[in-house]
Amino acid sequence: MTPPEPLELELPAEPVALRELRARLGGWLRTVGVADQAGRDLVLAMNEAATNAVEHAYAGAGTGVVRLRAALCADRWIQVDVIDHGHWRQPSGGLPDRGRGMLIMRGCVDDLGVSGTSSGTTVTLRVGPDALAPAPT
Repeated sequence: MTPPEPLELELPAEPVALRELRARLGGWLRTVGVADQAGRDLVLAMNEAATNAVEHAYAGAGTGVVRLRAALCADRWIQVDVIDHGHWRQPSGGLPDRGRGMLIMRGCVDDLGVSGTSSGTTVTLRVGPDALAPAPT
């Protein structure tokens, strides 16, 4: 069986884009054969990462984009990258009801990576092969 084509999207870093990102990733995950709960968890983690990009990456710099790249890797892990080209800022720990995005993402995926530089941030979310629904017998 040929692996499905990776999903690649680039949308404006605006709150309205989050709905499309969730819908498109959810649809792609179903096509790949990700189990329902694992798919919902991965969409939630992606939404947290994309929301951070929308809210923080381009603050004071005008508008920008959020890129989403999802692929079924050769090792049967699913990798989703959320990429912005804004400016990296360390979390401030300000408001008590904010700042739980990393905790949520960690609870939803098997592996989480964040690479922040002056030219942008990439959040990498990975789930293992056990996220794939068992093949029908």
